[in-house]
Amino acid sequence: MGIVNTKEESQDLTDWERVKSMSDAEIEANALSDPDALPFDDDWENAEIISAYNKLTSQ
Repeated sequence: MGIVNTKEESQDLTDWERVKSMSDAEIEANALSDPDALPFDDDWENAEIISAYNKLTSQ
């Protein structure tokens, strides 16, 4: 069985003209008010990606 790409194309719903017309302060205020897009803590700045061991690919 081969690897199947199941990634679906996502639709860009961003209103880029609106974003371009906003100041940096307005963009930041909008981002901070969105509960689904809270900013990362400073601790994340030093985070590292750790790959899981896979016995099929780690030989």
